[in-house]
Amino acid sequence: MYKQQGISLVELMVSITVGLVLMAGVVQLFLSSKVTFTTQQAIARVQETGRLAIDFISEDIRMAGYVGCLNTANSSDQFVNYLNNGETTLYNFAVPAEGIDEDQIDVSYPDHSSNSDVLLLRSANGAAVGVTGNTAKDRIYIENTDFEEDGCDEDEDKYSGICKEDILVIADCTKGRVFQVTEIEGSSTSDTVTLFHSDDDGFTPGNNIADSGDDATEKENYFFSDAQVFVATSTFYYIDDGTSGRPSLFREINGESQELLAGVEQMQVTYALNGGDYREAKDVADWGQLTGIRVELLVSSDDDNVLQDVQLYTFNGQEDQNPGDKRLRQVFTSTISVRSRMPLMEIGK
Repeated sequence: MYKQQGISLVELMVSITVGLVLMAGVVQLFLSSKVTFTTQQAIARVQETGRLAIDFISEDIRMAGYVGCLNTANSSDQFVNYLNNGETTLYNFAVPAEGIDEDQIDVSYPDHSSNSDVLLLRSANGAAVGVTGNTAKDRIYIENTDFEEDGCDEDEDKYSGICKEDILVIADCTKGRVFQVTEIEGSSTSDTVTLFHSDDDGFTPGNNIADSGDDATEKENYFFSDAQVFVATSTFYYIDDGTSGRPSLFREINGESQELLAGVEQMQVTYALNGGDYREAKDVADWGQLTGIRVELLVSSDDDNVLQDVQLYTFNGQEDQNPGDKRLRQVFTSTISVRSRMPLMEIGK
């Protein structure tokens, strides 16, 4: 009899079948692990994006209307705006916050997604610069804390973080003024820098008051060494298409826009007046009565088909949302008080 060499066709087919079964198990295990990893990664990314977005917005809301130790809720009659068009959207620093709803149109607001609100916050929350002496009617003397040669546009030097044409706030604990710098005098070695605020043409928006009045009869318009100077900021938060082509959260500060976080699809904002119920921007009659803001964000994962089933969620009071792309989505909501609008409590109460 001949000795058997190799394997038979039946043995080969059995081996292939067993190998296919084992391979199917390995593939199934790999796919299951991949789905789990993808889902966990999407959850982590969505939660991180939502947390950071709420942190960014909340911090700026809390600081809205900040002008040093001056409480504008109790001293609004002592907060004076020297700017031209001081009641317009960009320059109305007496009001800490405003906004528009998704169906409102305002050309003074940045271009944004049509299904999201826009939030505007005004404050003077930059680094404070001390006043070195009594102010004069057309100028302010401040500390030279930092010098940056050609640090501003058009090769202008920057002093204490301030450039010519910046909009500033000077305030003590009883009064505040908003003005635009029209000229700066100083040097890299000087301890004091002089800021001028004339009503000369050629500045945007410019000042509508040339000086602070006679120091002999209008002393209430003057400031002393207990005052501080801040750079005034107008900050917009809105949703628009980012560099990836997907919706992102944007922040624009004094005209400079920055994409903060990708994946923030929608933002809805409501406002409380004098601690009352929250309402939409179009229902706010007096923004000066604002005390709190509620922000609701819808954040989605980067990739499609993260979930095996279509996800249902509730956003802005609408239930059973069904995008159909099987992205992971989560709603983040936060209610924040505007600190500058909180009344001061008397000691012992």
